[in-house]
Amino acid sequence: MEGYIGGGFIAYICLALTCPSLTVFTRVFLVLTRMLGDAMQSVWKRSLNIKDAGTIFGSHGGMLDRFDAHMV
Repeated sequence: MEGYIGGGFIAYICLALTCPSLTVFTRVFLVLTRMLGDAMQSVWKRSLNIKDAGTIFGSHGGMLDRFDAHMV
């Protein structure tokens, strides 16, 4: 749970710094959809019994783990 809270906080701060024209609602929406995409891929991988989706990034879990937040 700490990872989601900390990651969401950092993502919000990064959005605020890099895209100051976005509204607070839009930033929160983007952070929450990122978290939903991450959770969706985790459920999908667990249902298929896939721990690592590839070996391109070595111990980082593969290509799908790099882009899971973009699923939504």
